[in-house]
Amino acid sequence: MPSNKDRLYIALYARGGKAIMPGKEDTYHWALLVEPKVEVKDGTGMRFHAKEFMTVSGSTWKFEGICIEIDSLRLRNIPIKQGVPYWNCVAWVKGALELLQDDGKSLGTAVTDWTKVRDAAMSYYQSKKDEHGFDGEAD
Repeated sequence: MPSNKDRLYIALYARGGKAIMPGKEDTYHWALLVEPKVEVKDGTGMRFHAKEFMTVSGSTWKFEGICIEIDSLRLRNIPIKQGVPYWNCVAWVKGALELLQDDGKSLGTAVTDWTKVRDAAMSYYQSKKDEHGFDGEAD
């Protein structure tokens, strides 16, 4: 019988600002999505990410998640590194994948090598951008 476990996805969202990371990963906002293997109409998923909030004195990073379950509790404990230059949502997703990989259960046989994951995500989103998948100019 096929497994019906939830699936973990990396989501990249268009964002403003100039990319400063060498691989331009910060062209996008990065998050993790947990969704059912089989999508259903009006189904829901969960999004987990580190989000930067502007304050009077600058900015602060916070964990943001929709549902609290065992895995989200672990993700909530991934350090948010305030005041560390160049720390951002990309670093948070990388840390989350490392935590989930290290437990030996959550990701199973998933590809977790950060370079491969990062390159695949960036390549996929670049292909969608080239196809005008984000700007409404697609054929």
